[in-house]
Amino acid sequence: MNVAQQLFRLFLENLPKVFIIIDGLDECEISQRKLLLSFLTEQIGHWDDRETGKLRIMFVSHRMPDIEKALQTATVFSLSRQDNESDIKVFVETKCKEIKDKYGLNMEQMTFIRESTCIRSEGALNVTSDPHYCHSLPHLES
Repeated sequence: MNVAQQLFRLFLENLPKVFIIIDGLDECEISQRKLLLSFLTEQIGHWDDRETGKLRIMFVSHRMPDIEKALQTATVFSLSRQDNESDIKVFVETKCKEIKDKYGLNMEQMTFIRESTCIRSEGALNVTSDPHYCHSLPHLES
């Protein structure tokens, strides 16, 4: 057992309840994903036998056969592109107003940013903290 696993078990023994969210599981290499899923499902089973509800883990991932197999007894919630579309539009609209004010962009530039961001999002939104992002977009040169 490695140090990370020992620490994880120590936390579980000393905390009354543990809630974990793991995002991007599908982005891990298959071998690492297999080790992680094996360890975590083992821990869930162990704690459910001793103290139901003590450990809850939410995995956020694209559907992949190995993940589905490892989590076959888990409750699955599927989200489609349409589920997130209106939230993404509201977020993008708010950020567009901030960008417009900060950089003094015109409506054509704002429309380009809004439309290209929503079209490329494909149901997920990756937000950048790079202050130079707007300058790297095409058609935004003053």
